[in-house]
Order: sequence, then structure tokens, then C-alpha cells
Amino acid sequence: MKKEEKIDDLTYDTIWMSMRFWMTRDEKTYPWMKGYPQDMVYRFWGKLSDLHREKQITDAQRELKFNFNKEYEKRLTDLLNFLFDSTNDYENNPEKYCQEYTILDEIDFNMLRMAILYACPRQTISCSMLPGEIIKNRYKLFSKEQIETILKDLNNHLDWCEENGIERVFGDRNIDDKVWKKFMSFLDETNRFIVTGTDGEKYLTFLYDNIYYSVERYIEKPFIDSYIMPEKIVEVTPL
Repeated sequence: MKKEEKIDDLTYDTIWMSMRFWMTRDEKTYPWMKGYPQDMVYRFWGKLSDLHREKQITDAQRELKFNFNKEYEKRLTDLLNFLFDSTNDYENNPEKYCQEYTILDEIDFNMLRMAILYACPRQTISCSMLPGEIIKNRYKLFSKEQIETILKDLNNHLDWCEENGIERVFGDRNIDDKVWKKFMSFLDETNRFIVTGTDGEKYLTFLYDNIYYSVERYIEKPFIDSYIMPEKIVEVTPL
């Protein structure tokens, strides 16, 4: 990413969600979050608009104001001081806050992890769209290990909800539940099938809710249901 370029919508949403997650979670439970706010600021602060920088600060101020966990008070105060100092310093040292990077290095990937864990239980348009945006814009950059890590995080979320008697695990049952479970089914690379159609064509698919979805079409257009109609299936062969 060139220094003069602004970040895309997915990156901004990921920054916002990951920061919200970091502000309300313990680094002892999520040790891979350590150092995140500083890493994010040095990488993206110069690419955010003034309005977006102000929003990050406002969110941190609100979180500190309504925080009832004394253990988080110092880290939130330190975060606010760092954001204020960085905003002032950016005026004199803009290059410091536009560091070059390769998408999906450790920092960028951990930011995605936090955004996913923040978004998956929530019921908003941006949270519901996150899986599709990730598939469309980031999936081809994932390593096998990164895919497995995201799937493990989501399975851990399901286990936690079950252990605590939480029934609504993915936002709205009629919308978000399908979006996230379909996302998980796709990420599971053991869930792959070759479907032979009545037209003689063979399609690489994944199975979700007893329906075979085209892998290629899901990556290209994740917000459109592109599946093989049952009456058009001649044979299904697991990979």
C-alpha cells in the first residue's frame, strides 16, 4: 500500500472492530493481542481521515467513561494518552504513521482475528457483512495455518456459548446465523466435494445445511447464494 493511498472500507471496519475487541478483552486470555494498538497506530494512523481518527479517540473515551473493570482503567487511560500523543505527533512526523506493510502479515491477521471475534455475536449490517468482505478481499491471501486459526477461534466461540447456555451465538438467527455458519463451513477445507452435474460439468463445492455451494462462486460473490440444485446433481465425490 502506497503512503498516499487511503485505506479501504474493509480495513477501516476491521480497525474499528478490532479496537473495540481489544478495549474489552484481557491480554492474558488473548496474548496474541499484545502491542496491538501501537502496531495499528504506526501502520494506519496516517491513512485514516481526521474524522476516523476522532472516532477512535471518542470510542476509547466512551469505553473509559463506562468502564466498570478497574483492571482495564489503566490500559484504557494509556491508550487514550497514546492516541492523543500520536495525533499531535502525526502533524510533525507523518511518515512515522504510514508504515509500509504486506497485507496479512502478523499484525494485519491479528487485527482480522479481533474483528471477527468482535463481529460474530453482534447484529449489525457491518458485522453481518464482515465474513463476505473477508472472503472476497482477503481469503486468497490466507495461509493454511491462518484459515485453521480463524476456524478454531469461531469453534471456540461456539463452545463458549454452549458452556454458558447462550442460545443466540451469531447475532440474528434468521440472518447472521446462516452467514457465519456458512463462512465456517467454507473455511473447513476438509469440507470439499466434487459435484458432477447433469450437464456433465464437475464443480468444486462445500456443504452447508445439506446444500452444495460452489467454492469459486462463493469467493467471487459471497453475498449471493450460488449452489447446485439437487435435481441437477448426478454424483458427489468427497475430496
